[in-house]
Amino acid sequence: MSIASSAATSADWSSARVISSKNPHKFNFIASFKTNLFSSNLPIRSYSNLGIFNVNSTNFPVVELDIKLQKSPEKCPAPSPDADDLNNLLCRLFQNPQTEDYAYEEYEKARKKAEFRPNKSILEQLIRHLIRSKKWGLFTLVCEDFKNYNVVPDGYTCSRLVTSCIRARKFKIVGTLLDVFSEHGNDVAVPAFDSAMRGYNELHMFKSTISVFERMESDGIAANSGCYCRIMEAYLKKNYTEEPYEIIFHMEKDDAKDDLTNG
Repeated sequence: MSIASSAATSADWSSARVISSKNPHKFNFIASFKTNLFSSNLPIRSYSNLGIFNVNSTNFPVVELDIKLQKSPEKCPAPSPDADDLNNLLCRLFQNPQTEDYAYEEYEKARKKAEFRPNKSILEQLIRHLIRSKKWGLFTLVCEDFKNYNVVPDGYTCSRLVTSCIRARKFKIVGTLLDVFSEHGNDVAVPAFDSAMRGYNELHMFKSTISVFERMESDGIAANSGCYCRIMEAYLKKNYTEEPYEIIFHMEKDDAKDDLTNG
C-alpha cells in the first residue's frame, strides 16, 4: 500500500513521496532538495539511523529515517522518594550484609537533601554497620547528624556505641558522644555514661571514670546503681577515702527520694 502526496510548496523541496511501512516509526522520504538536510526546518528531535541512497525508479535521493519517539526527561521528571520511603529503603539496604556498604553511600547522598531526616532505626542500623566495619573516622559525621537532626538512637545502642569506642581507644569520640547524649534525657544519657565508666574501669583508667561521674553530676544526670558501683570502684582503686562515704550518702538520698515518690 502506498500513499503519494503532492509536491511540497517549500522552496527547499521539489517533490516528496511517503511510503508506508510495517514499522509505524519508520518512513522513507524520496526528495530532492536544494539546501542541506540538516539546515532544514524538519521537526526531527532524535534519530538513530540516517541513510541516503538512490532508487532505480527515480533519480531522487532517498532519505531513510529511523525515528525513535522519546519523552523529554525535563518534562517528565522521576518522582523523588519522600523522607519515610527513603528511610525504609536505607533500612532494608543496611540489613543486608551484601548491600550495607552501598547503603552508607546512599545515606551520604541523602544527607545533602533538605527534606531528609533520619529516624532512630536508620541511625541504629548505621551505627551497627560502622562498628562492624570499624570505620571510626566516620563517627564524627554521625555525631554531627545527632546534633543537626536532633535525634539519637535508643539507650542500648548509645551504650554499645560508647563501649565500642572505648575498646577501640577512641576516647575523643567518646567525649563527643557524651556531649550529645547528655542533652537527650536520662533514658539515653545514663546507659551511655554507665558504659563509659565501666569501660574506663576495665582499662584501669580510674581518673577518667571519676571525670565522667563528675560530669554527670554537673549536667544534672541522675546516676543509677550501676554508675554508683563504677565510681565506688574507681575511688577505692585510687585510694580515695572520703569520696566513697559521699557516694553512699548520695545513694541513700536517692533511695529516700524514690521512697517518697513511690509512697
